[in-house]
Amino acid sequence: MKEHPEELEGRLVCARHQVRCLLAALLVVVGGMVAALALRPDAASAQTVPVEKRKAAPTPSGMQELFDLSVKRNKLQFELQAVEKLIDNVEKEQFAWFERVATPTGTDYWESISDNVVYAKATKNIAADELLLYHSPGIYRVKESKPKLMTKGECWYFRPDRKIAAGQEFTVELIHDAPEELANVKQGFAPHTDRARDPARAYSTKIHLTR
Repeated sequence: MKEHPEELEGRLVCARHQVRCLLAALLVVVGGMVAALALRPDAASAQTVPVEKRKAAPTPSGMQELFDLSVKRNKLQFELQAVEKLIDNVEKEQFAWFERVATPTGTDYWESISDNVVYAKATKNIAADELLLYHSPGIYRVKESKPKLMTKGECWYFRPDRKIAAGQEFTVELIHDAPEELANVKQGFAPHTDRARDPARAYSTKIHLTR
């Protein structure tokens, strides 16, 4: 049996009224919750924390990764200690005729001179024009022994153009003034040669004090 249009309209009005009442009640509840949260001491700080910085619950895979990385770090530290001990022992044996006077701290390429420079820190006083040896892991004062260098790697003899005090940080700029080096530059090549592996043909240098 079909309902009369007026009855349908009445039921629709009643339904709308019930929905409005429910919405009003919901707004009252939400308003009360917001007011309660505002009274909490950490409410302001909690609302300002970005979503990406909120604390995430730990996961089994994440916790395992953290554990594995910690184990790897400890292993690397142990290996580094062992290597440093070996370096110390070999240095004392092989460089007994030299005196370590500085420790290299890095290298860099200077476009202004189109060449690499060496950064270092003096551990002892260095005199101007004395014969020094650059050979990993240090810079050494040459004494009785002056061997020609056969090491496969960058190493050379040089003479600083100024004195350097212990504790001073400095930069070594090499001066390529040998005939074969000048010839290389003239032909458009880099000036580097192996001539400074011979102590009799040590590099002249320009020392820049940095601190």
